[in-house]
Amino acid sequence: KDLDATPVFPGCYPSPFIVNVGATDMTDALQGAGTGTASNYGQASVHLMAPGDTIWSTWWKLATAPKPTGYIPEHDAGGAEVPTQGYLMKTFTSFAAPQVSAAAVLYMMKNGCDAPSTKQALITTCQPVAGLATKCVGGGYLDVNNLLALTVCPVIV
Repeated sequence: KDLDATPVFPGCYPSPFIVNVGATDMTDALQGAGTGTASNYGQASVHLMAPGDTIWSTWWKLATAPKPTGYIPEHDAGGAEVPTQGYLMKTFTSFAAPQVSAAAVLYMMKNGCDAPSTKQALITTCQPVAGLATKCVGGGYLDVNNLLALTVCPVIV
């Protein structure tokens, strides 16, 4: 969904304290492009992209709930399946945003930057991808190595 055309809030509020994240797939393309379930994008409203396709995550449901496709069970010490937990590969921005949050905290802790400076650093250190140039402000995806290589906080004007 193009958030420049149809904003969604609170992510689209023009605030120095909000980072709007989109998701990419394993080929660095917009996650789900052409499927009707693509990640949000917007050259002015989505700040950067991060991996959001087939991300391993823990899973917990009641024992009576059906197991989803792709479910890999956990086992107890005796080797018996524990029916209420396991791991799944999940997809979408809900799995991209935490990666950006973690990178932001690492950067803030390393350099002592405030939130607006950190947002600017996240955007300016993106790994550029031609296919994402018009899909987000940073024109690419999160690059933690580039981010943590910065030793000063960007000046916001």
